[in-house]
Amino acid sequence: MLSDAELDKENASVGHGANNHKVPDMNASAKRKFVLRFGDSKWSNDMHVAQIKAIYGKSVKEGMLTLEDKASVKVFIKSTPAECQRLMKTLTTLKGAPKDAQHAHLAALGSCAKCASKNAAAAAKAEERQKKIVAQQLASAEAELARKRKREQTASERDSDKARRLSEQLQRVEEMRAAKEAAKEDIEAAKRRIEEKRSAARAEKDKLKSDAEALAETRRAYAAEREALETEKKNLETMRLQIEKETISVQKAREMLNAQLEAHESTLKSLEIAKTAVEKERAVIAKERERVELETARYEEERKASEAKKAAWEEAKRFREDESAFKAAAAERRRFEAAAKKDETARRRAHDDASPSTSPTGASPDAARFYGSAARAASKPASKPEKPRQPVIDDDDDDESPEKAKQADAQAEEEAERAAREFAAAEARARELARKRQEEVARQARERQAAERAEAAAEKARQRKANSKKAQKELLDEMRRKQEEEAAQREHHARKAQTEQKIREKARSTCVATATDEIYEAHVAAFEKMKTFSPGTLGERDIPWPHPNNLVFLTPRDDQNAKKKKVMRAIQRWHPDKFTQNFGGAIREDERERIMTRVRGVSASVIELRQVWN
Repeated sequence: MLSDAELDKENASVGHGANNHKVPDMNASAKRKFVLRFGDSKWSNDMHVAQIKAIYGKSVKEGMLTLEDKASVKVFIKSTPAECQRLMKTLTTLKGAPKDAQHAHLAALGSCAKCASKNAAAAAKAEERQKKIVAQQLASAEAELARKRKREQTASERDSDKARRLSEQLQRVEEMRAAKEAAKEDIEAAKRRIEEKRSAARAEKDKLKSDAEALAETRRAYAAEREALETEKKNLETMRLQIEKETISVQKAREMLNAQLEAHESTLKSLEIAKTAVEKERAVIAKERERVELETARYEEERKASEAKKAAWEEAKRFREDESAFKAAAAERRRFEAAAKKDETARRRAHDDASPSTSPTGASPDAARFYGSAARAASKPASKPEKPRQPVIDDDDDDESPEKAKQADAQAEEEAERAAREFAAAEARARELARKRQEEVARQARERQAAERAEAAAEKARQRKANSKKAQKELLDEMRRKQEEEAAQREHHARKAQTEQKIREKARSTCVATATDEIYEAHVAAFEKMKTFSPGTLGERDIPWPHPNNLVFLTPRDDQNAKKKKVMRAIQRWHPDKFTQNFGGAIREDERERIMTRVRGVSASVIELRQVWN
């Protein structure tokens, strides 16, 4: 079977795609690609004519033909010799002949006998099927006409009986005609009533359907609210248990804080007792300090007296040492003078014996006697200068004996030792007073530190007490704040649920699906038509206001997505800013306030619908 590839794509089952041995439009099909289809309607295999590489027609007279495409796929065709010859001629013409010859051959190409018989059988079947359909339609029309005639006859008889009872003076024909006309009118009215009832029934059905959907939505909302209430109840129970646990922990903390407070109070009392003892000890220390000061003053006086005694003893000691040295020097001088006298006497005797002299210096003993002591003095050799004498208490050297000197030395030593002992005792008392003073200073420092520690401990106890009270107050405030927040949250959820319920109830009354697609399209067209109004000519009556019970023109066929889209388009259409931007210049000034008030009301209702559908 030779097929047009383009027609075969568009009409795969009817027309030229099934049996198009004959191409109707040669000019249009001259450049198309033709396809050979082998098989029947259940199974077929196509081969493009342009893909045929070789045609083997040696056995064409026996009704056999072989084709080979460019992929080296061979197709063996077996049919009548005439059909094989015609196929071979067609292929050679399409492959090698000029376009005019191709057009002429394709125009003269007809169906084969087999295809012609198939087409004839298919046409006969189609005609028989059409006749049956027409017969069935005629039979149903006749039956309907008979029923109608019967109804009309019954109605006419009824109307004629009624007309005969009403007016027996009219003629029968007029009665029948009048009755027929009346019956026709009644039938038309009945048809109209039936149609109205059907429309009302459809509307009622749609309304019931929308009510059922709204009821289902309400049930789902109630179920969600019930779940939310159950969850909130569980949360409240959990919070109650947590509050009880916190209350128990707070009670324990309070008991602990009370115990700590009692311990701090006992510590504070002990600190007060210690403070009293410290004050008593301070008083004792003050008395001791006064006593030590008195002793220190007495010690200073004693020390000064001992120092005076020591100075006097030192002075006496120096005086005795000087006196001893003077006595020793005096004794040495006396011994020297005695020795000098002896030597002088011996020399004088020796001189007198040797040669007497006349001079005063060398005078004889008589002359010496004449000149006296002056000559003796002049004859004495020069001696060393004498040291200046210190004052002597007792110059009676002849009366002093060694025993008295020893006794005086012993007494002086005893006095020196006694003064040394007194000085050592005074030094020891001074060291003891210094040690006691240092101990007093250290004890006072310890007392100050103890007092500071006691004060710090008392301050810490007061701070802990204040902190415990503050913590307890903060805990109670926190619990009270949490309870207030939970109450406010519950109240907020309740108000929110109530508001949502009101919005749902209002939305159910403003989104009844009673419109159709034609009504919605007419509304959109009327809304777009407002753009053609000139400035200051658009009035309230010219605006296509939506129906209060169906603000977005919902239809029974709209699903959830379609409803959301209509709601969003209505928001974009009725938003006050968008409406003013699109039609603000065309609105009449005397009706502007009324129109914008109504637009704001429609926009608010549509926004509530969006909250419901979202």
